[in-house]
Amino acid sequence: MDKPYIKKRIKANVAELDPDAEVILFGSQARGDEGSESDWDVLILVNDPVTFQLEQRFIENMFELELELAIAISPFVYARSDWKGKQGKHSITPLYQNISEEGVQL
Repeated sequence: MDKPYIKKRIKANVAELDPDAEVILFGSQARGDEGSESDWDVLILVNDPVTFQLEQRFIENMFELELELAIAISPFVYARSDWKGKQGKHSITPLYQNISEEGVQL
């Protein structure tokens, strides 16, 4: 399965639950140094506060796609307000720095 198709499907999968969500691919798939067993690390930024139930909806929806495409997807769901800008509480974390440097918008 080719990468552009998988990226398109991940984006569409997220849009089913939240058309306004921002989707950013990061990790080895974004850098282009993935191996045959590499997962797809995906940051999902939503406007609403992230609850356990909301996060589970994205995880369950991604699981269906994982089964269909025979790939592993690791979704990370955050509220856009908690993530973006210098006031975002995640802006000092290594994960934030990593995604800021190598993330690819889908």
